[in-house]
Amino acid sequence: GEGPGSYNGLRCGFATLQGLLLPKPKPAVKINSLAAMVFGVRSTEYGVRGAILNARKNSFFFATFEMETQMPRLLEEGLVERVEQVPGIDSKDISWLSYDVEGFTPAYPDAAALAALGLPEFEHADQVILEPRYLRPPV
Repeated sequence: GEGPGSYNGLRCGFATLQGLLLPKPKPAVKINSLAAMVFGVRSTEYGVRGAILNARKNSFFFATFEMETQMPRLLEEGLVERVEQVPGIDSKDISWLSYDVEGFTPAYPDAAALAALGLPEFEHADQVILEPRYLRPPV
């Protein structure tokens, strides 16, 4: 998972991966953590799913995904100060999931979902510099 996520969690994960790839570099793919959240929820319902992640310090990261195909397709993402500012938060057409946000169905980035989302990407994988996406821009 490339993030968004916690600073320490992402740095530890990326540092471990870079260490493993040091002796023999191999292609790597980055997967959006919020895509893994919505893809990891087993459902036969299609449509639009949204994910909200509590970024602390009065911030929430959100993303919406189209779920009509095998893989989620990113529609919109962003960072807001209040949950009420998330575009479409009141829409009945979006199934919202959350990580540590009260009032929404809980969901977590799922390792199996990360693997399922990443596998097709290896066909186009390249040697990349691995950099995580943090919840907030650097201060």
